[in-house]
Amino acid sequence: MSNLEKSPKPVKINFTSYVPRDASSRLPVIFIHGLLDTIATWDKVMKVIADRTKRKVYALGLRNHAESEWSDEFTLPSLVADVEEFMKSKAISKANIVGHSVGGRIAIALALYKPEIIEKLVVEDSLVSEPPDDFLEQFLKISKESRKQISRLPSCVDETTASDLVSQFVLQCLSKVSNEFSHVPLVLPVKKNRDGKFEFQVNLEVIEKVIEEKTCHLDLSKAHICTIDTLFIRGEKTVTPTEDKELALQYFPNARFHVVKNAGHAVHLDCRQIFTDLLVNFIGK
Repeated sequence: MSNLEKSPKPVKINFTSYVPRDASSRLPVIFIHGLLDTIATWDKVMKVIADRTKRKVYALGLRNHAESEWSDEFTLPSLVADVEEFMKSKAISKANIVGHSVGGRIAIALALYKPEIIEKLVVEDSLVSEPPDDFLEQFLKISKESRKQISRLPSCVDETTASDLVSQFVLQCLSKVSNEFSHVPLVLPVKKNRDGKFEFQVNLEVIEKVIEEKTCHLDLSKAHICTIDTLFIRGEKTVTPTEDKELALQYFPNARFHVVKNAGHAVHLDCRQIFTDLLVNFIGK
């Protein structure tokens, strides 16, 4: 049995939405962010997409991130279940899905196993294939170094300053490993607890365990060919390994690929105008 065929318990996830003026009855657009990120990453994009397409848009938060419910489970099936449950709760039978990074992996899994709930699919800087071990090790360095640094912050600084300090330090460390990390727009979400100490708004301990044990993988053994119109977007300067187009086309024969110049891992932040133009032209006005 495919691990996506099991029935993990969905959790309540945080979300934000935007309804444009003169909204049409067209199917909505759902954005899914990546690891160590929040729904705020889509703030400037989702309103543009809503206004230009006349569709309602949603941005979903991942479990174990910020205001979404936290859980000891962080597998791809559980993340997929959260999106499905959200759509059911809003009576959304089908939507256009846009996923970035791990959000892109969730979108891919939805398309391969639940194609009937997707109109069109956009995958931003993510892979059908499994990321290589060295890439995962780099992520673990980000996570573990972040936890060390946040414990050293003085309580006198505010949350914004704390986030900036930790993010800058981690990027400096990672840039020594690879210059490509200088293009990563890293903003680690932090908050001050009741004791005046800073903590991450991400359940890093659980996520690190999942990555180390490799239990958040996409099982392609029973995946079906997905004929949904699909757009893969990646930045020219991304730190993400190059996608195997042959593999992607094997599962997504109607896929298109677009590389954005001067963009890194987060195309929607680095080149927002180009990104929104691509989405509007692809999803349809």
